Amino acid sequence: MGSWLSDECHAGFPAEPFEADLTPLVPEDPVLQNHERFRQQLSDAVGFLMPDQATEILTWFNDHIRHQICLLPRTVRLEGESPGWLDAIAEAWSEKLEPWEPFEYYLVTPQPRTSLLIQVILLQNPDPYERPVHISTEEYAGRISQHVRMVPSVVSKMLVVAAAGYEFPCYGPLRERCTCKHGQRHLVDPDLFFPDHGCNFHVALHAPGVPADP
Repeated sequence: MGSWLSDECHAGFPAEPFEADLTPLVPEDPVLQNHERFRQQLSDAVGFLMPDQATEILTWFNDHIRHQICLLPRTVRLEGESPGWLDAIAEAWSEKLEPWEPFEYYLVTPQPRTSLLIQVILLQNPDPYERPVHISTEEYAGRISQHVRMVPSVVSKMLVVAAAGYEFPCYGPLRERCTCKHGQRHLVDPDLFFPDHGCNFHVALHAPGVPADP
């Protein structure tokens, strides 16, 4: 009677020498992952809007230590192959960037109502509890504006409204004068919203006594 380790158990399967894989496990660089993901997103967006043509985009810079609010974007012209686009965006903000610190790119989504151009946020020194977001505003008199700033990783409607500069016109009983949307989603109090990097909020200030859009 053979043992449970008898040769019959291995018939037809000759033993092969075992070689251990001693290659060290190197985790993926999250910054490089961000760059590759953004390059693909931007390439898809540009290809959808302007296939096979040079195009211009609006770029913003946000540093959660040195440059928390960005009021004016810079235009970048994208030409040639997409791998060179990231360098062109960084070059536009070269005097703001710390060359020894990594930086990340984020596509503003959804597309802001304030411009037909693709918009991008260049981020350095991120804070894990903050998010760089794009805020577009529209008033009943027709004035529109936009800027990029940091907000907490959890926001409410009135926090975004205050960040847009409409805290007092929409305070207390007047709060219904302001609507705040992310894409087609209305932010309503007391609900909380968890924005992604590059999230766009659109804040509209309505005329007194005029019902806000549903």
